[in-house]
Amino acid sequence: MLSDSSLSVFSVEDLVKVRKVLAREREQLLKEQEKIRERGVEVTEEFLGKTKDENANQDKILIRVAEYYIEEEQLDFERRYEQYEKDYEVFEGQLAAFNRGELAVKPAEPAQPQRNYQEAIAIYDLIIKNFQESDLIDDAYYNKAYLLKEMDEDEAARQIFQSIIDEFPESQYAPEAYMKLAESFFYPEPGDNTEETILKLNKAIQLYKNVLEYKDSPRYDEALYKLGWSYYRLAGDDPAYYTDAIVYFMGVVQDIEKMKAYDPTGEIIRTDVKPEALQFIAASFIDPAYDQSGVANAKTFIERLDKPAFGVDIMHNIGDRYAKITQWDEAISAYSELLEMYPDFHYAPGVQKKIADAYIAKEEYERAFAERKLLFETYNPKSEWYAQLEKRENMENRIAALDEAYRLTEEAFRTNITYLYNKALAKEANPELDSTNVKADYEEFVDLCKLYLENYQTDEQAYEINWALAYVYDTRLFRFEEAFTEYIRVSNDYLETGHQFDAAINAINSADTLVKISRTMADPTELAGDQSAGLQRQDLSEEEKMLAEAYDNFIKLFPDSPETP
Repeated sequence: MLSDSSLSVFSVEDLVKVRKVLAREREQLLKEQEKIRERGVEVTEEFLGKTKDENANQDKILIRVAEYYIEEEQLDFERRYEQYEKDYEVFEGQLAAFNRGELAVKPAEPAQPQRNYQEAIAIYDLIIKNFQESDLIDDAYYNKAYLLKEMDEDEAARQIFQSIIDEFPESQYAPEAYMKLAESFFYPEPGDNTEETILKLNKAIQLYKNVLEYKDSPRYDEALYKLGWSYYRLAGDDPAYYTDAIVYFMGVVQDIEKMKAYDPTGEIIRTDVKPEALQFIAASFIDPAYDQSGVANAKTFIERLDKPAFGVDIMHNIGDRYAKITQWDEAISAYSELLEMYPDFHYAPGVQKKIADAYIAKEEYERAFAERKLLFETYNPKSEWYAQLEKRENMENRIAALDEAYRLTEEAFRTNITYLYNKALAKEANPELDSTNVKADYEEFVDLCKLYLENYQTDEQAYEINWALAYVYDTRLFRFEEAFTEYIRVSNDYLETGHQFDAAINAINSADTLVKISRTMADPTELAGDQSAGLQRQDLSEEEKMLAEAYDNFIKLFPDSPETP
């Protein structure tokens, strides 16, 4: 491969020449490939003129001939479709001109090309007619039906699928044929009324159930899934069918779980239907026409299964569905039951957050505060839950789960700090509110700030929390010694500098206030202006040492400031 530095030695003209050479070589390769393919068709067509005795393995060769014709039609269809797109672009331009009055005659819309596999189908007919004992005759039947369906000849395709079922019930294509026939009834058609839809769904159900006789078929789990979906749709008219829907959706999940160890890559079974099956199980439980106690019954259902791992998904989906339709009490109940049944769930913090958010939606802010507090206490980085998760070294997505737990607990804790601060400010600003507990709110606020800094001291939000702690100590609680300590920390211990100057100044002010208070308490005459007591030489008090430290701190940080002594 050429590097950028290699290309730099070429001029623009050289690069253009290279591009033209490569384009010619590509075109030549495509032509050679087309010749090889056409020669393959010629060889196989020569074969068709020979007798059965002149060719061995004629059925296998004919299958290959049909494949050549299919490939030829696919390539030709692509070319026709490319031309159709060009023609349609011209048509759109002409139509716009006609609408502007620039053309007298409205242009004709080009016809969209259709697939035509008649040549391949003729080969399959030859196999069906002349090779009744061939091992490939069921291939011929199925491929013919498939091609007819691709050509939108659905009725003809259905007849052949039925022939496969009737004549080759042991064939690998039998479950495929059942699925194709079932799907022709499963998907609604325009104009179908409720009665017709129900009738077709029942026909589809019978066909899907036949697929279940082929337990080794790759379509087994898909048939289970479609059965669950069929009954789920029938439940819209008769909620009693939800029971059948749950049974078949659960069959999908359990079969996929059972086969996971034998088919980890999903080559045999369709693992992609599992998440949807779990969602439909949840949806079945929450329909009030079927079940007035959806959460409780889902919990009982899961416990009877001995609380399998996928029970988390069922309860989570139930909670999410209730939340989507703003049935907050039911959503909270589902999330809470999930956490009770699966306390070690590695994404439990996210579920607990949804409980807190649901209380916010209900405008129960104190309860939301309590749930965020529980989120922090249960899942923070120093919790037992977090420690146990760290030990699961072989768990998939362990690091992502740990990161999420950190993020959500930090966010919840910080939200509670902000909530308390705003709550206290609101009490101060509004005389109508009960302001008797404002100090208690600020006391709880500083306790939370200190606890935050113990758990998230390296977080990017720690700087602002530390500043808020110092500020409330200083201006709301008048605990100047603690304020001094925190101001010194804010001005020195962080890379951030947004509050550094103010913190250094406030450290001086806090220490100076402490000095004044201590002197007043030591000699009340200072209040009257008697300075004689200060003439005696004394050692610096603790408060004066703090003031000296604050001045030294400011000078060190801001030596060139106009306010530097």
